[in-house]
Amino acid sequence: MSFALFQSYPIAYTSYGAGKNTVVLLHGFCEHQFMWADLIQDFQGEARILTIDLPGFGRSAFIPEAQIETYADAVKAALDHEQISTCILAGHSMGGYVALAFAKRYPEMLSGLGLLHSHPFEDDEPKKASRERALEFVKENGSKRYIKELFQGLFSDAFKNNHSDRYNEFISRCSEGCDTTVIQAIQAMRCRPDHTETLKHVKGPVLFIIGKSDTTIAYTRSLEMALLPERAQVEIRNCGHMGIIEDPLMLSDVLKSFLIKNI
Repeated sequence: MSFALFQSYPIAYTSYGAGKNTVVLLHGFCEHQFMWADLIQDFQGEARILTIDLPGFGRSAFIPEAQIETYADAVKAALDHEQISTCILAGHSMGGYVALAFAKRYPEMLSGLGLLHSHPFEDDEPKKASRERALEFVKENGSKRYIKELFQGLFSDAFKNNHSDRYNEFISRCSEGCDTTVIQAIQAMRCRPDHTETLKHVKGPVLFIIGKSDTTIAYTRSLEMALLPERAQVEIRNCGHMGIIEDPLMLSDVLKSFLIKNI
């Protein structure tokens, strides 16, 4: 693991392998670099991989008043530290929001974009109200209880029953952060802008992994966003929001296909 400085705050990242292409992976809400371990075992050798802890998560420092755009700037700091000028940037869930903010701010640095169970749409009023309830819950009960209840509804029952050790370890690792980081991230997601225009103007290919059972976004909305970019590879799977965690080999195969077809 290495560290880059962003506004004097250390940002943790890890570089794996080598190759003409660099794939940068951004974790989702409450996750951190650990979530990519199974993928890296299978995918390493196909390209250079960079995994990054977003501010406040994993080993990266908490940055006061950070927004999604702040997270994107922290990602750029890590890339600059490694002298990476172009990359394929893929994010899971909240990581996809960060990837889109990066695409808006630094379009010249992208050779490809990946939205893994993520989308470009800003929160509507019901979703903002849901975020407010989440904020109150964390303030009253703490982030550990919130995280346990949140992911309980995002993983499939089959995975929780058949892979309870992996599921429990995931929850434990996600619960390592502090309440302040979780609260800030919820606020950042609630305030983020819509990025449909950003997605329309991405110059490189865009990878979408869509779960038919994903409860965080309507399936029809997912299909709508897949029509926005000029070049897209759409992978529709019988899974929910955590499909890439439940089946990391699926993600590895999809990324390999994306590199072969598009890059």
